[in-house]
Amino acid sequence: MQKTSPSSLSAIENGLRYPVRIKGQVDKPMTLQTRMSYHKVPGVSIAVIDQGKIVWAKGYGVTDAETLQPVDENTLFQACSISKVTTAMGLLLLVQKGKVDLETDVNTYLKRWKVPKKKPYEFEPLTLRQLLSHTGGITVSGVAGYAENEKFPNLLEFLKGVKPISKNDAVEMALTPGEFHYSGGGTTIIELLIEDITDMSFKDYIQEFVFDPLQMTRSFFVHPLPQEETNFAAGYDTNGKSIPGKYHNHPSFSAAGLWTTPTDLAKLGMNIQKSLQGDKEGLLTQSLAKKMITPHVDAEVHLIGLGCFIRKDQKTFGHSGSNLGTRCNATFTTKGEKGVVIMTNSDNGSELETELRFSVYDAYDWPLPSWLEKPIVKVDPSVLKTYTGEYWTLVNEGTSREKEIKTCRVTAEKDHLIFHWLQHKDTESEWTLFQLLPEITVHPESSTSFFARDGMTITFESATKFKAFGASHFKK
Repeated sequence: MQKTSPSSLSAIENGLRYPVRIKGQVDKPMTLQTRMSYHKVPGVSIAVIDQGKIVWAKGYGVTDAETLQPVDENTLFQACSISKVTTAMGLLLLVQKGKVDLETDVNTYLKRWKVPKKKPYEFEPLTLRQLLSHTGGITVSGVAGYAENEKFPNLLEFLKGVKPISKNDAVEMALTPGEFHYSGGGTTIIELLIEDITDMSFKDYIQEFVFDPLQMTRSFFVHPLPQEETNFAAGYDTNGKSIPGKYHNHPSFSAAGLWTTPTDLAKLGMNIQKSLQGDKEGLLTQSLAKKMITPHVDAEVHLIGLGCFIRKDQKTFGHSGSNLGTRCNATFTTKGEKGVVIMTNSDNGSELETELRFSVYDAYDWPLPSWLEKPIVKVDPSVLKTYTGEYWTLVNEGTSREKEIKTCRVTAEKDHLIFHWLQHKDTESEWTLFQLLPEITVHPESSTSFFARDGMTITFESATKFKAFGASHFKK
């Protein structure tokens, strides 16, 4: 592995910053150690790609606050939804061999189970292209995890939503096809299809045709981890408390079940980049690789390709991940050969990962969009005051037995607003608080539009309604 220079290493470790710069304001750089402490993140692992080589891979902190075992470049982390990128690669290899077609209805290929299609979509086709781009109208957005003492559904029990063993409802086509509806359930359909087409287990297929060729020697689809595997990151919640049993298992390997390292995920990203350049070392043809990063739908925050997310200016592609006690991100340039993969063992890891990632961007001269520098506009305090109050929104209303509600309390300061995010879950009989989301300061760029330093934008359509997270509408 080529090593980065000591000056570059120091610049990254001491150059963390918020993604959004305020025009005319110079921020003091932050250190990785102080931000790990601030965010209550026990461990971080990172791999950096520059000029087509992994120039740096290093761990920080500890895998477990009890054992104090240090994180190193071989420490396993849950890849969470980054698992979907390996699934996409495996499926596209079958497309490349002519075993399946992106435009054929998946029920043509499935042998052990067929995707139920609800009215009025009974006669709508459901294609692999739609599943990879989350536009098939498939239910089950996130895949629930299981503690070490909980009985585990098999693949078919998960897809059928067999109760009480499955925490998720049945996977079915019940939303509007063509629209973006993120679906771990849809990715799990691909997992079953790969098994039905190849007569191999999903994990063995990916091992033979993806992990082995790319020498991803620390990547495994397994639950639970074998007892002899001790170098893994235990998960921690927002308060710094360990997840019972150290981590949760996920019935869908394809959507959230990968254990890996930043170095191995960097190898995957570099190989896709090689394919994009037409390099014969790429597993995919140049044509298929380009389809992977071609936008298929606009989800407001990102564009969506085949198995990956694409930045609005189409200069980077990748995926983020979020399981209980784990947050991670893999980002690669569409042109040139740069990349960064960061994995953390905390529910607070997204904020730290973002700050560290932008330090890498600065040190290695990544192409950054102009919208990441914004001016603060003066707004009359009386206008700010009109936005104060309690807001709410329902998530997945009408598509799941369980409904989630995100509530938000907005308060006004002299020249900005503060958002106190709360998230609740309907447990059939009552609303109960299950997660406190971070308090966020937002600055005005107009009398109706506000931004946070982490890149989130909030737009008030009226004094009683705003839009955040790209598409979610909140009402008083």
